[in-house]
Amino acid sequence: MRAALLLFPADFRTDWGASVEETLLDRLDSEAGGPLSTPWIVGRTLIGLVAAAPGVWLDRAAHRRSLTPAPRRRESFAMDVLLQDLRFAVRSLARRPGFALVAVATLALGIGANTAMFSVVNGVLLRPLPYPDPDQLHMIWQTSLDDPDERSVMSRPDIDDIAELAPIAAIAGYSTSTMTMAGDEGAELVQAARVTTPLLELFDVEPVLGRDLTTDETTPEGPHRVVLGWELWQRRFGGRADVLGQVVDLAEVPYEVVGVAPRGFEYPSATELWIAERNAGAPGGCGRGCHTLRAVARLAPGATLASATAALDALAPRLTEQYPDSNTGKRFRAEGLAAYTVGDVRTGLLLVLGAVGLVLLIACANVANLLLARSATRATEMSVRAALGAGRSRLGSQMLVESAVLSGAGAVAGVGIAWATVSGLREMARDAVPRIDEVAIDGSVLMYAAGIAVVVAVLFGLLPALNAARSSGLTGLVAGNRGGTLGGRTRSRRMLVAAEVGLSLVLLVGAGLLMRSFQRLYAEELGYDADHVARFRVVLPDSRYEELEPTVTFFSQLEARLAALPGVEHVGSSFGAPLAPGRATVGVIVDGRPEPAPGEGEEAEARPMTPGFLDAIGVPLIRGRALTAADDRSSTPVALVNETFARTVFPGEEAIGRRVHLTVDFGYGDWDGELEPMWEIVGIVGDVRTAGPRTPAEPGVYMPVAQFGPGFLHVHLRTAPGLTAGVFAPAREILRTLDPDVPMRQPETLRESVDEETAATRFYLTLMSLFAALAVVLASVGLYGVVSYLVSRRQREVGIRMALGATGDEVTRLLVKEGLAPSLWGLLVGVLVVLAGGRVLEGVLFGVEPSDPWVIAGVTLLLLVVVSVATTIPAHRASRMHPTVALRSE
Repeated sequence: MRAALLLFPADFRTDWGASVEETLLDRLDSEAGGPLSTPWIVGRTLIGLVAAAPGVWLDRAAHRRSLTPAPRRRESFAMDVLLQDLRFAVRSLARRPGFALVAVATLALGIGANTAMFSVVNGVLLRPLPYPDPDQLHMIWQTSLDDPDERSVMSRPDIDDIAELAPIAAIAGYSTSTMTMAGDEGAELVQAARVTTPLLELFDVEPVLGRDLTTDETTPEGPHRVVLGWELWQRRFGGRADVLGQVVDLAEVPYEVVGVAPRGFEYPSATELWIAERNAGAPGGCGRGCHTLRAVARLAPGATLASATAALDALAPRLTEQYPDSNTGKRFRAEGLAAYTVGDVRTGLLLVLGAVGLVLLIACANVANLLLARSATRATEMSVRAALGAGRSRLGSQMLVESAVLSGAGAVAGVGIAWATVSGLREMARDAVPRIDEVAIDGSVLMYAAGIAVVVAVLFGLLPALNAARSSGLTGLVAGNRGGTLGGRTRSRRMLVAAEVGLSLVLLVGAGLLMRSFQRLYAEELGYDADHVARFRVVLPDSRYEELEPTVTFFSQLEARLAALPGVEHVGSSFGAPLAPGRATVGVIVDGRPEPAPGEGEEAEARPMTPGFLDAIGVPLIRGRALTAADDRSSTPVALVNETFARTVFPGEEAIGRRVHLTVDFGYGDWDGELEPMWEIVGIVGDVRTAGPRTPAEPGVYMPVAQFGPGFLHVHLRTAPGLTAGVFAPAREILRTLDPDVPMRQPETLRESVDEETAATRFYLTLMSLFAALAVVLASVGLYGVVSYLVSRRQREVGIRMALGATGDEVTRLLVKEGLAPSLWGLLVGVLVVLAGGRVLEGVLFGVEPSDPWVIAGVTLLLLVVVSVATTIPAHRASRMHPTVALRSE
């Protein structure tokens, strides 16, 4: 046995040799039963010892390697340490479920709000348009020398000239309208786009059936062909392949179906079908003076926005020289289709995303304060760890791992909050933000949430980790035993409170400025009364209303029957009504004055109307007379002008009685041999902001429909309060009785149209208000927690002061003063930040300066009251504690 033990390490023989011998002797005594039992027992034992020796040597070698890890084992060693810290962090947080729940909930609110807002920014601003090479798609606008950023529609000849430029691969002019599609399934209104060149080809998308329109079909003499949208094909034709070659009735004109666009292609503006724009290029038309088309272009391979801009800048002077009557002062500019689609919401969305980022910073500061408070209760633990040999990096890493666990849980909960919130954001922003239907929680949003979780873990975990790494065994044990505070930790908490209060002030000021802006926008004088007005659009088919007389008869009968409805007070119709599609800007030549040079004459909006229109929307007659039913083709051409027209065209003169010539005709033939007659001004009416409250009133001329046309008007009905929404059903029945093929289009109230104009500001205001309220709540809770913490750590001091004669009020003032100090610093810094960076709000404000003193003063006062209450409550509670209770707590 002793010889066999020589196979083992010396220390093993020393530690275990005697035990092995005793075990063998005991086995021989207990198991011996025959002449062969002893050699059997001894032999089996020796074989076992020989077999076990190699394993003992290997175990000792592994043990020595574990004591000094080799370089190749460092990664595995670090992973073991991380897993150990992770298990400890989970167990530690599980022992404090209240703390963990509050921290995770705070982070979930911040991360969830950020994730939800990023999903909006991602879907609207960052995601590319769903077309091949979307960066090569640009809008082409007509501008002027006075306003190079103007977005004006184009003429067909100008578009054709731009198509010849080298940087332009293809360009299409288009206009949109609703059309009546008749058939066996009944008539319905569809959104149509008229295009001057094949649009699917320009966007480089292939039809799912058939083909695109061809160039021959987009000429005035071309055949009537139509390309259906995917949704219309599915809804109207059941997705049948035999739709190609079928004839559909559009506005009483037969069109042959030649193709079906792919799913998702609806450019422009949710279009359901595409037909050729024929009139814009018709011989004898209004040519270069007829601006009715928007233009979208695809740049040639290798071309850039800069090269296209240079080519457009060179083209404009050439056209001015060739066509001075129509092109003097004209300029052109290109704008990315993505930028045009997004419109003016970029600034607002980025502003709200920045605001919700501030909320996240406040949430991080709150959780950092919680961790600092918790680390104060763990001072003894950290000091013992340090005294037993734990390095600073080891202590700091443990705190960071706990932060990571909290941040990860907050991110998971935050994504859930974002997922539940996105549908509400989509609904809230439906009228305010383009592309809002493309917003979703997708892979990029989840990656953003993960990145936010990592950043958040560092933000709120770094300060507690540094404090833990600085722990000293002696200091921590003494502090823990005496119940005192650690100065560095207290300073950190006060700095975090100051940051929370400052950030809250910035958010509240932003919400206050938006609220003032919304109030100004909503209270802006529009020139009309939008309440209790219902309206809808009527478009008469040219095939049966090509003359003025049947057009006037139709609208006269329609308005007479509508006026007889119960509750209807006034009825009137107009082209170019407030916030309605369709505006005609025309040149004005004053009778008796020299004809102005091309591009230098006055311009005004032509607004044909029926006599009851101004009463229907509440526009006052300033002086002169109103239009009447007697103003028809058999009488003198007369017109009303608004105050802006009278002031700009006749400064210092009387406008009534003067005559003006308007360069526009709606296609109802000449007037006693004169295509464009002189209109006598018989009255002046109030200004109307037709483009919305943000746009000043333009010069306007109102002519009788009975003298001018056209056959496409918005009908307005002023009703008694509470009856506005109920007039659409009987009005639709009256329309059906007058002409079954003339449907009611775009029924809405005028108030709804006004509200849509303020929808973006209302959306930003709602979100900013929610985030500001959340920030104030978080800051108040954080400040309350800090003061409560300071009070709890100073119980011994409070007891001694009160035992020596200090009154409760004195103790309260002392503690409130210490609690308010960081808040006041935060308010000061917040005001400075607002004054320095308020200009970022200019793009979304209306009638309010970013440094509005009333808003800043009001918000500062509000926050001062909030922080005073948050500090007074715990301080007052401490002042009511009996000295013996305070001292006994030690």
